[in-house]
Amino acid sequence: MRLSYSLAAISVLTAVGAFVLLSCGSSARIEIEAENFSRGDAVADCGEFGYGKGIGVVITLKPGAHVEYDFEVFSSGNYRIELRYASVGPRPLRLLIDGKMVNPQAADQDTGGFLPANQKWLPAGETRLESGRHTLRLECDGVFPAIDKIRLKKLVKIGG
Repeated sequence: MRLSYSLAAISVLTAVGAFVLLSCGSSARIEIEAENFSRGDAVADCGEFGYGKGIGVVITLKPGAHVEYDFEVFSSGNYRIELRYASVGPRPLRLLIDGKMVNPQAADQDTGGFLPANQKWLPAGETRLESGRHTLRLECDGVFPAIDKIRLKKLVKIGG
């Protein structure tokens, strides 16, 4: 599985209530190419079906599919999970980490189409992660949107 880690110097990305999203090396941001899943019964489309041309996406050809991603966190903390996907109409997914439900309605927004030009980053949930290995699972009763990437960003509390 290919994971990419942010190597940027510390910089505030977004304020979220009493937290801010920081990018400070490999411990704060994890990005996963969705088509590189560890396990599952979805399909990696790198252009064969047209949805992943030039970017690669994970799609499903039948209802009731799932994919799992193994990843490692180097810094314990609260993380925001975001999905980059394209969809016509809502195609909600259940998002679980280590078997725990994070969001029963992730990817429930219409992005205006299924093609790479319609891909958008949208929040999918927040959870606490301890350092170590984890498994992220996406599953649904219907069919998946065209998912390009999964990103986890560490939330850092500011103030007292």
